[in-house]
Amino acid sequence: NVVAVDISPILLEQAAAKEIAGKVAFRIDDAEQLSFDDSSFDAVAGSSILHHLDVQAAAGEICRVLRPGGRMAFAEPNMMNPHIVFERSTPAVRRWMGVSPEETAFFRWRLAKLLRTAGFSNIRVNPYDFLPPAVPGALVPLVRGLGDILERLPLVREIAGSLIISAQRP
Repeated sequence: NVVAVDISPILLEQAAAKEIAGKVAFRIDDAEQLSFDDSSFDAVAGSSILHHLDVQAAAGEICRVLRPGGRMAFAEPNMMNPHIVFERSTPAVRRWMGVSPEETAFFRWRLAKLLRTAGFSNIRVNPYDFLPPAVPGALVPLVRGLGDILERLPLVREIAGSLIISAQRP
């Protein structure tokens, strides 16, 4: 069974209108105070969600609703990325891009520590993806190819745009 959770009824309605509607249960819920029972899920996954939340509260809730041995996986913005640093540290750019004041990005070592504090083990937080969101469609193959090369360079990889996060409930 797959359950999609969002705090926005509008986003859930849009998702429910897509082809997956018969295969997914849609539910309004708050990731910082999930209404699911303890140990309800084998896995929890998301993309670009945690940086909108009180990540300590959300991580604790994710750990709580996972069964022992359950895994979580997320992709989130990397605070080491120069584009993200510029966007997050320039008030005019934040407003222009619609970045809310509470939105953040993560340093991977801080996020790993936070997940450990929330009760997770087998934590991996790895930089990934050099494709900025505003790349014109015609340039995507070129930028993606360049990104694939950059991701192989250890020091350069640290400034990738995203972090791929995985962890396990013991």
